[in-house]
Amino acid sequence: MSCANVLWTNKPLIIDPAAAVSHDGQALWEQAVYPLGNGRLGCTAFGEPRRERIQFNHDSLWVGNEDNTGAYQPFGDIHIELPHENFGRYRRELDIDRAVQSITYESEGMNYRREYFASRPAQMIVMSFSADRPGALQGTVTMSNIHTIPIEVQDDTLVMRGDTSQFEYWRLQTDDPKRLLANRAYASDKNIDLDFDDHRQAHLRQSLVGASAVSDRCQLRVCRRRQ
Repeated sequence: MSCANVLWTNKPLIIDPAAAVSHDGQALWEQAVYPLGNGRLGCTAFGEPRRERIQFNHDSLWVGNEDNTGAYQPFGDIHIELPHENFGRYRRELDIDRAVQSITYESEGMNYRREYFASRPAQMIVMSFSADRPGALQGTVTMSNIHTIPIEVQDDTLVMRGDTSQFEYWRLQTDDPKRLLANRAYASDKNIDLDFDDHRQAHLRQSLVGASAVSDRCQLRVCRRRQ
């Protein structure tokens, strides 16, 4: 494989939450992330050993209606916390030929590997975490979003359920008549209501939610469950 087909760095992407919305924070994100996607689903993995952050998106999450198409919205973030305060031999890379992002590092004498890819046929994003010793992976998984949509745990699944009517962008449109087309009635049924019952969820193949998990290999997939 030619080196020209691989993007890589020896640093994880760490953005201070206080600076995330600043120009510098946005510029760092644009310069350092390795985006993955299949046309409908997309994600970026920041790659920090201690607290992995995976931003994910779906093309159905936007605000607006037939007159005002609004803007696409970030869907959410998955956070995977691991006790890897000290680490070395770090590498984060994107294999362009295979469309696979991988992260490798060493911590406390053990080697860890993460792999991410977006499958178009399966319509899911797959994330694999592995170690070179059995029982080496211990951590917790949480989910968040910038829209304060509530998140709950159902068995081994994190569920985010809500609608777009309270999103800041849409409130600005409906609160200010000057932003809307003249002589049009914008009733509540004009709001785009995402079908969150058609769950966009994080499915955990290992039982990682709400407790510690011990495994030498676990997989996490973000997908759309079909009814």
